Parts: sequence; structure tokens; C-alpha cells
Amino acid sequence: MPPCQNPERVARALCRLQGHPCDIRFEGKSMWQSFLPEADAALAAADIDPLIALLRQIEADAAVPEALRDQAVALLREYAAGRRPSVRKAKTPRPQTNAPGTNP
Repeated sequence: MPPCQNPERVARALCRLQGHPCDIRFEGKSMWQSFLPEADAALAAADIDPLIALLRQIEADAAVPEALRDQAVALLREYAAGRRPSVRKAKTPRPQTNAPGTNP
């Protein structure tokens, strides 16, 4: 299983979402372990493998701008470490609402 598809991390999140402490004992195991079937289903539905493959292609393609390659490398590193990726939103120009000729 790739590190980015970490069922424990997802199961713990589902456990917390239901309002349960993750590490209390339930039926002889940690509570989060009772959420593993749901976590496996969520990871299967997410199907992020194509996205990881695309990031690897971007990383390897010399024609892709360096800044974009660097961001792909950083995301792949975060996934490999099991951390939630931090993607910066692209800056988009905001339309001017007071531009000449736009207000009647």
C-alpha cells in the first residue's frame, strides 16, 4: 500500500468525526481500528493513484516550468511522509469592479 493511502490516518479521522476518542479500548482494540472498513472504502473511492502518477510525470518532465516541478516534488514528499499536502492556491487576477466604463 502506498504511504499516501494510510488507512490508519483515515480511520482515526472518521473516529474523531463520530465524536470518539481514537485510542480508547473498544472490543479489545483501539477505537479507531473499528473504523478501518470505512477507511478502506474511502481510500478506494478516492482513487488518487492517477494524481500521484501525474505528479511524477510533472516532476520528470524538463519542459514543465521549474516552479511547478518543485511544487510536484514537494507534494510527493509530503504524501510519502504521510502528511496532508499543503497546496498553495494559484493567484488569479481579480476583476476590477470600478474600471472605467463598467458602472453606468
